[in-house]
Amino acid sequence: MSKPNEQNKVNQADELKQLFEEIEREQSNHLHIYKDDEPKMDVLNLPPRKEVHNQEQKLLRIPLNKSLLRFLFVIILIGIILYVLITNDHFNLF
Repeated sequence: MSKPNEQNKVNQADELKQLFEEIEREQSNHLHIYKDDEPKMDVLNLPPRKEVHNQEQKLLRIPLNKSLLRFLFVIILIGIILYVLITNDHFNLF
């Protein structure tokens, strides 16, 4: 009875070794290799945070997402339609 038990332990050990080897191979494949045209960032040689954040701020930038652009388009379109209707002599709104 001890022989099948020992064989089972040897098989488990071999399986674990194979799993660890596969994991190490996958991890080594995922390492990023820098190309010549990619900029390399040296994180240990960055300027102090105070210098970066005390620089002059650029102009205020308003983020324009699709919903805001759609809203502005509808408002401008309604404004143009109302202008045409009000300036038209055949249609009196007031």
